[in-house]
Amino acid sequence: VVYSEDLARFSRPLYEYRDVWRASGHMDGLVGDFRFTNARLFFGKESRAFGTVAFRGLPEFETSTMDFSLNNAVATGPDLEQYVGKNTMASIATFFPVRFGATFLGRYNDFKTKGIFETPLGHAEPDLTMKLATKTASSTYDGTLKLVDFELGKLLGDEKLIQRVDLSGRVAGRGFALDDAVLLFDGTVPRLGIRGYDYRRAVVHGTLQRGLFDGEVSLRDTNLVFDLAGRVDLRQRRDAFD
Repeated sequence: VVYSEDLARFSRPLYEYRDVWRASGHMDGLVGDFRFTNARLFFGKESRAFGTVAFRGLPEFETSTMDFSLNNAVATGPDLEQYVGKNTMASIATFFPVRFGATFLGRYNDFKTKGIFETPLGHAEPDLTMKLATKTASSTYDGTLKLVDFELGKLLGDEKLIQRVDLSGRVAGRGFALDDAVLLFDGTVPRLGIRGYDYRRAVVHGTLQRGLFDGEVSLRDTNLVFDLAGRVDLRQRRDAFD
């Protein structure tokens, strides 16, 4: 058991944290560069992680790099907020609390991750490079993503327009809110809820920017079959097709 204020006597930056870290496992290295294997880590009130944890650059958390391989992990927003900052946490708060098994490589706000996540929004399997900014609209992501029963509308801030989605494919974009997000998607969409109806069996290639979709969609729904290339204004119900 380690108290953050005790370590702060040796490293002043730790004075800004108020936490109790409980850990067991095998550790190699020094504080500034170490690897913790067979680790069982507990922090905050409810967060935990099991697996392998490596840090380089501590105790300067904001500039340190991490290399994690975790399983059966749980993280809550309140437990993480003091480490990542209020602004960063505000941009990702809807994903917490989260249960996951995953790998992380990089800094807390600039990292690559691959794994399985169970979030309040739904099931996600990312293989992404992510850069989290203090302003949500400036956060970026690039890679592949699978979502199952995922509340995309809640993430984008418009649940009347978009509801739950199942999808799998390549994504690249910036921002999370529908009004300012720029999202490129190339993949399959077995289900997409739009205005209360679940459309099925779609293949999509295009860009969604500020509520305007520009690209190609092939749909084989029970009640609607079409292939289109053009633009759809999701916000204003105005459609334009080639």
